[in-house]
Amino acid sequence: MSETKLFLISHKKLISNLYKDRKIIYVGPNSSKLKEEDDLVDNVGDNIGNLNYSYCELTGIYYIYKNIQADIIGIGHYRRIFKSAFFQIRKKEYFEKKIKKYDVILPIRYWMGVLTVKKHMIKYHGKYSYILLEEAIKTVKPDYLESFYEVMEWHSLSFFNMLVTSKKNFDEFCNFIFPVLNYVYQKALTIDDKKELDINRYIGFLAERLVNVFVKKNNLKAKQSFVCFDFKYKKSSKLNKKPAKSA
Repeated sequence: MSETKLFLISHKKLISNLYKDRKIIYVGPNSSKLKEEDDLVDNVGDNIGNLNYSYCELTGIYYIYKNIQADIIGIGHYRRIFKSAFFQIRKKEYFEKKIKKYDVILPIRYWMGVLTVKKHMIKYHGKYSYILLEEAIKTVKPDYLESFYEVMEWHSLSFFNMLVTSKKNFDEFCNFIFPVLNYVYQKALTIDDKKELDINRYIGFLAERLVNVFVKKNNLKAKQSFVCFDFKYKKSSKLNKKPAKSA
C-alpha cells in the first residue's frame, strides 16, 4: 500500500487541528518556537534553514527532499492549500486517486495577459533574475535549457511552489532546482545593483518558474487544481504579529 504525505510549510503559527491530514513544517528564524510536539522544522537534519530569508518555502521543500520518505509527496504552504471549485480543501484520498492518472498536480495557471513569463519576471523581479537563471541552467543543467526558453515565452504559469507528485518525481525535481538555485544565489551575492535584484525572497520567486520548466522538460501529465488563500492562524500568537522575513 502506498504512503502519501502532505505538508504545509509556514512561518506563522497555524491552527494545526484544522489540517489533520497535513504535516506542518515551520520555517525561518522562529521555527523552533512555533513548533508543537508533532510538527517539523526546517533547521534540523540535512537542511538549508539558514537560507530561508531568500529561499522562502524552499527550505521546507529541501527538508522534505532530504529527510522524508513516502510514495507521494504534497506541498502546500503559508496562505495556500489545494481546494476544489467549491472551496473544499482537497483531501489525501483525492490526490491518491488523481496520481494514478496524472504525474503531477499543480495550481491552476495564472494568465499574464500580454506579458510573457520572461517579461513578467524581469518586470517584477529585475533583469538579473532572468540573466542569472538563464546562466545557471546553461552551466548546471544544460539539458533543461530548451524547455526553459519555451516556458519563458508562455503567457501563463503555475505559481506558488506547490505540487503533488510521486516521491520519485519530487526527488528529480529537487535534483534539478537546488543546484540551479544555489548557482543563482552565489552569483547574486556579487551584484551591487539591488534595484535590479531583491535578494530577500527572490530565490523562492525564481523557483516558481522552475516548477513549470521541470514539468515541461520531463513531459509530465499535469492536473490543475484551485488554490485556497484563507488560512487559519493563531492570531493571539506574538510570533505572528511581527514575522521575520521568511516564507
